[in-house]
Amino acid sequence: MLKVCGVWKQFKISGKLITALNNINLSLPKGKVLCLMGPNGSGKTTLIKIIATLIIPDKGDAFVDGYSVVKEPSKVKKLIGYISRDERSLYWRWTARYNLKFYAYMYNVPRSEIDFRINELLDFVGLSEWADVEVMRFSTGMKQKLIICRGLLHDPPLLLMDEPTSGLDLSSAIKVRKLIKRLCREKNKTILLATHNPEEAAELGD
Repeated sequence: MLKVCGVWKQFKISGKLITALNNINLSLPKGKVLCLMGPNGSGKTTLIKIIATLIIPDKGDAFVDGYSVVKEPSKVKKLIGYISRDERSLYWRWTARYNLKFYAYMYNVPRSEIDFRINELLDFVGLSEWADVEVMRFSTGMKQKLIICRGLLHDPPLLLMDEPTSGLDLSSAIKVRKLIKRLCREKNKTILLATHNPEEAAELGD
């Protein structure tokens, strides 16, 4: 499902050239979870953003189901769900349902399927009773579940998760980890997950 071939990326910070990624190679089969481990600043997010077509590598390429992130980004975007821990990407004064409807239109989900998909996803993550509640009333863990729903709206086979449990309390983190396991077991998703938590990596990674 995913193959990364010789990816390099450098950034210039305060006039100094910093190497974020140094000849990265990896492969991830369908239906598996691969955990990227490392401290903050080690390049995990940079690699995920390259695969998500948000950053162009200086050298090398990555392929999602055979499509190049450099040469065929529009085809890659249809196959990936990008899930971060950025609560600011949700509209807090909108309800969970309205947030998902807005993003469903952006993802070009067929209009005849939108309501069904939203109801199915909210039920899958345990937010059905909160569907018509404003997001500003959600806990941090509930917001993260909603962000996961958003990444699944167009039913992508590959999920890119950037520290999805960071900042969550223990109970919320456990619930999100259980949800990630279910995504593989019940939805047959392939997941690339960045974390700096060794226990999380040991629990989730194949």
